[in-house]
Amino acid sequence: QGGLVEKQLAALQPRVAGRPNVYAMAVAGSGAQALFSREAREALRVAALHFGAETRGAALLSNGAVDEMQSPLATRANIAAVAQGVGQKADHKQDLLFVYLVSHGSQTAELASDLPDYRTVQAISSVSTAQALKAAGVARRVIVVSACFSATWIPALADDNTIVITAAAADRTSF
Repeated sequence: QGGLVEKQLAALQPRVAGRPNVYAMAVAGSGAQALFSREAREALRVAALHFGAETRGAALLSNGAVDEMQSPLATRANIAAVAQGVGQKADHKQDLLFVYLVSHGSQTAELASDLPDYRTVQAISSVSTAQALKAAGVARRVIVVSACFSATWIPALADDNTIVITAAAADRTSF
């Protein structure tokens, strides 16, 4: 896993001085359904198109079968490691971190995290994600949580410099 995290971080381009730079990370928690991995990759593609030349690259963390050999698993530890790596490259006050999280969600502000064979991995929580992002130091963030009950993530993630976009209210599914 460490080698895959390092590979993702090494692929990030050096920051360009004198302007805001954008870094992106997508997390596909559930590997039992291919749609989450597809959605995470599509979010990174769209982010790169939207942010254009300001984009310095993206990291994909996925439990999907198609991503097993080239992407780190979507785990709390890998989210923290990638966020820390981005934080080491970024200008903490000027740059932007775009984070896209997708999986099945719960009313306890967690995303399901499982492998393609349905073996569960520790759930990804709003609190652990918020701690990882805070420790990374990148102050300006846009975070999209695409999951049922995703508004439960807002209290842990929102602050004066963070936009949190959710697919559903705290008491609703996203369908």
